Amino acid sequence: MTLKCKLKSVLVHSFSCIPLAILIGSSISALVNAQTISPFPPPFPSLEEREYQRCLDRSSNCIRPPLNEQIPKPPEQKSELQRLIGQATSDYNSRRFSVAEEKFRQLIKSYPKYPLLYYQLGNALMRQGKAEEAVSQYQQAIRLDPDYAVAHNGIGVTRARQFRWKEATEEYQKALIINPTYADALKNLGEALWHQGKPIEATASLEKARNLFKQQGRTEELQLVDQLLQQVQQNTL
Repeated sequence: MTLKCKLKSVLVHSFSCIPLAILIGSSISALVNAQTISPFPPPFPSLEEREYQRCLDRSSNCIRPPLNEQIPKPPEQKSELQRLIGQATSDYNSRRFSVAEEKFRQLIKSYPKYPLLYYQLGNALMRQGKAEEAVSQYQQAIRLDPDYAVAHNGIGVTRARQFRWKEATEEYQKALIINPTYADALKNLGEALWHQGKPIEATASLEKARNLFKQQGRTEELQLVDQLLQQVQQNTL
């Protein structure tokens, strides 16, 4: 078996040489599990509010923008949103991706300022093979919150499924600039670097991911990274 075939067998689940087909699946599941997210995320400040906060770091002569978008919803609306998100997430976890897609779209109409909803919609679209639509939703989540690392990881996984490894690498690196201890992004970056013929860099990224997974007690992910590292070592001797 050639090195190229071995690489594909570890990293891409949709090809013929697949002794470790579950590995790319871990990248997809990481989209949901990579970051602990409250069922009802707090309102994110607008870009104007962010600029106001930055201004305060430099001067006291700052004009605060209107706060209408930052007023928390009443408790009964929080409960309703949490219930609806739970329903859509349950459909997603049950692999009813088209149903989850429609529910997240409806939620976005009522709550257009929540990055989580765009991110989860992107996940549902990606799992249906709607790559460009998924990327568009991840990008919208990032526009609402530039520090939304999991959305960058989502774009990276989508590009990796298209074998656009350089673009995938760039997105994983953006996620890691935001959160250097994002273990899933480190693992995904290692996969992408390996596909680009960079085994030394790939190994370094995978080792970092391994240490973090071990610290977090994520046994399944730890085993997958160990398998990846073994394959990298075997094919670079």
